[in-house]
Amino acid sequence: YLGISSKGIYKSNSGGAVWLPLYGRYGQNRELMIKGITQVAVDPADTNIVYAASNDGMYVSNDGGENWTHQGNQEQGALSSVHFVDAKHGWASGGERILHTRNGGLSWSEQYRDDSALFTTIHAVDTNIVWAGGYQTFPLKSNDGGITWAATTRYVNATQDIFFINEHKGW
Repeated sequence: YLGISSKGIYKSNSGGAVWLPLYGRYGQNRELMIKGITQVAVDPADTNIVYAASNDGMYVSNDGGENWTHQGNQEQGALSSVHFVDAKHGWASGGERILHTRNGGLSWSEQYRDDSALFTTIHAVDTNIVWAGGYQTFPLKSNDGGITWAATTRYVNATQDIFFINEHKGW
């Protein structure tokens, strides 16, 4: 899957040689496609479940991108990043907030807020270890599923993306 701001979501079944837009068989997804997709995440247990963070909140597809529905709280606002570790537990970031779901995105709760930050990225290693970053904030780490957050360094205050393959190794 490929998310392009103001262009939509594309899917490849050819190893990236061909990308097809997911407008839907009858064009039902055209409105979503212009909302400003910021990141796409696939459920690690079921690849038919796809999440899309957008300038209009979170969307989900349960059929591999054929149909999309707005998910969770209507007041989510613009989201920059989304990451799920399993079918139930996911995190999203956007603006000054970090959100969390424990029910597959049906509802989202705010876990962290910093009014001077602009969060652009979130990545969870598992249901406990979660990393977040952005502009005007130091990289943050939670060891308890997002209940508490702490800066990991004071040398970087602008993070575009963050990714960890385990508790200790990341980029």
